[in-house]
Amino acid sequence: MNTNNSGPQKNIDLGSSKVVKKRDNFDNKTKEILAKRVGYLCSNPDCKNTTSGPHSDPKLTINIGVAAHITAASPGGPRYDSSLTPSQRRDSSNGIWLCQNCSKLIDSDTNYYSKDLLQGWKHNAENHAKQLIERELNQGWATTLPEYFESLISLELTTSPPIGRNIGQSSDGQFWLVLWDSRNATYQWSKITEKYAEQELQSVCDYRNVSNWRDLFGK
Repeated sequence: MNTNNSGPQKNIDLGSSKVVKKRDNFDNKTKEILAKRVGYLCSNPDCKNTTSGPHSDPKLTINIGVAAHITAASPGGPRYDSSLTPSQRRDSSNGIWLCQNCSKLIDSDTNYYSKDLLQGWKHNAENHAKQLIERELNQGWATTLPEYFESLISLELTTSPPIGRNIGQSSDGQFWLVLWDSRNATYQWSKITEKYAEQELQSVCDYRNVSNWRDLFGK
């Protein structure tokens, strides 16, 4: 008995299938950790804009920050590292907190915005947040700086945020982080270590083509 179907063969349309790459995304807890470790400030040293603030609804907040991957969450993404396991890829150690603009910026030129550069940004941003917590801060804001400040070097190279950051040096050689609130024309300052001053001023040296960071203070 012939069991073959001699009639016309039917084409079965399976539809178009799309391969979806699995992304090793951060969970909400990891995103919160990344944001809080830098005080909700963008980790780009040339930005440092705040990423969280009040909503018109007093029970809500606005967030314009992004927990960005240092090495991509899936194959083919920016700075993808195939040697990482999925758990390593979605760990906080592989993340950096940025504003929305800077999160797009780092993925637009991966040759310049390398893994090492972003890890440096993250390290310095966390150190800065730690310094702000541990600082010896004068009470409130003042309209003038004390007379013992001899030099003041701005850390804002290409932008002018509402609160600008500066490194100051007093007559006794002490270094200071000086905040300038341009909206209210007031200052706030706190002591910092020489090592921290050197780290913060490195980008200024590169921008001004100065080899020794102490030369910025004219010494």
